[in-house]
Amino acid sequence: MYGQFTIIQGTNSPIRLEVDDDASDSIDISITLFDSSQNELKHWGINDVTIETNIITCPLTQDDTMGFPLNSNCYLEAKRSASDGTIIPYPRTSVTIEGRFDRYVLNEIFNE
Repeated sequence: MYGQFTIIQGTNSPIRLEVDDDASDSIDISITLFDSSQNELKHWGINDVTIETNIITCPLTQDDTMGFPLNSNCYLEAKRSASDGTIIPYPRTSVTIEGRFDRYVLNEIFNE
């Protein structure tokens, strides 16, 4: 998990974490987005994410992102438990929340 992410308020683009190992053997996972004061903004567990080999995808909704602090620097922490019981922590990653003046939430339409 490297680099920096930007989340734009009012969007629903997922956070996609690329890790150095094959995370598909995870039996548990904890991924948390914190603000700069260490307040939890969003948490994902094993049942909330999608794992494809070394990519962990954390979904977000428009409502989620609209609730994040405007124009702030946050960080993401992640760790997982592998099938052999080993706890694997990943480096803390910086996340910038980009604010929007438009506060309307659009209808979310998904392909069926």
